[in-house]
Amino acid sequence: MSVDTHLGSSSPRDLDVNTKKMGSHKCPATLTLQVESPDSTDAPEAPVEAFIPETIVRETWISKRPDSMGFVVSAAMTFLLALGSIIYWRDLGHALSWMPASYEAIFDHHSVWRAWSSLFAHADEKHLLGNSFLFFILGSFLSGYFGVLMFPLMAFVFGGFIQILVVLKMNPEAQLLGASGIVFWMGGVWLSLYFLLDIKRSLYQRSLRALGVGLLLFFPAEAFDPQVSYRAHLIGFAIGILWGITYYFLRRRTFIQAIQTELVLEQ
Repeated sequence: MSVDTHLGSSSPRDLDVNTKKMGSHKCPATLTLQVESPDSTDAPEAPVEAFIPETIVRETWISKRPDSMGFVVSAAMTFLLALGSIIYWRDLGHALSWMPASYEAIFDHHSVWRAWSSLFAHADEKHLLGNSFLFFILGSFLSGYFGVLMFPLMAFVFGGFIQILVVLKMNPEAQLLGASGIVFWMGGVWLSLYFLLDIKRSLYQRSLRALGVGLLLFFPAEAFDPQVSYRAHLIGFAIGILWGITYYFLRRRTFIQAIQTELVLEQ
């Protein structure tokens, strides 16, 4: 609201504002207007009104548009996923024998690098398309807001370790393919950082949004499929949430400095 406090040219005004900090982005306080008259014979004092100033968060780290380079980086990495899958499908360079991950290959034959090569191989076109859509969207946000260190670098570092954790509980000869572990990691990171950074909204609103988006994007839309590694989804999502929280506290000072507030007077 707009406030016009016109008290007359002959009445000097003293403004005394006492504030009490109440939270990270709302600071209600008591505002007192004191009017002093130099001459007791002057006209009666103007009526005094009390206002409550409130600090409103106008901008946070994620309230702006993401950097456009995030789109380019994510598009390039999505292309590499598709290229890796084509190489696997056509068995170029005998890819069928060296790209998949398995307990036997990683732990018995010490081919640890397969934990990362398997991220670029997919069983078929449906598998690739299912992962590529969210991979591209989440990659654009993570790279656009948090830089290439978050995506693709940390995403693929964690992705390989997620594959290793998954094959630990698999049949030694069973093969693991695809980037779904990374996709769910990216989802966990983004939802946790959104929840912690979007303080323009209330805790209830952030919780509802994060839960709704999480269920919409990551809850299985089809009946149980024995060929799908739900363990990779769960492990990826859980590690993503933990890393998102850790990353927030590592850069908390930077995120706080990005907050812009506005003081609004309410009657």
